[in-house]
Amino acid sequence: MEKEGLMFVSDAVNCYLYLFAPETTSLSEYLNTLSKLRKYDFRYMIQGHSPKLVLKKELDDYIDIARNPDWDKGKVKPADLISGPDAEVRVVMSKKRPRLSVRMAIEKRKLEMR
Repeated sequence: MEKEGLMFVSDAVNCYLYLFAPETTSLSEYLNTLSKLRKYDFRYMIQGHSPKLVLKKELDDYIDIARNPDWDKGKVKPADLISGPDAEVRVVMSKKRPRLSVRMAIEKRKLEMR
């Protein structure tokens, strides 16, 4: 919706990102996607699972957490059907900006792939 300045990002950019299921992307590919998205001309993002419009400048928060995930302070996420019993998954925040509302659930293996 170019005229309105809207970008439909769905689950690619949301406040609680899952990067732990086997079919999810790597952290480096996710960062690449965010960098590409930043180049487009829009004012607001429409996310999946949220009724509110999100300002484009909030992409910086997602990029920050993807570049600076704080694994050591992350909360352990119990194994479930999605991650599998052997996955080591934590919900992490940004090392540099821990007050961001953005969280990322990531498997240690995916963290090491960057």
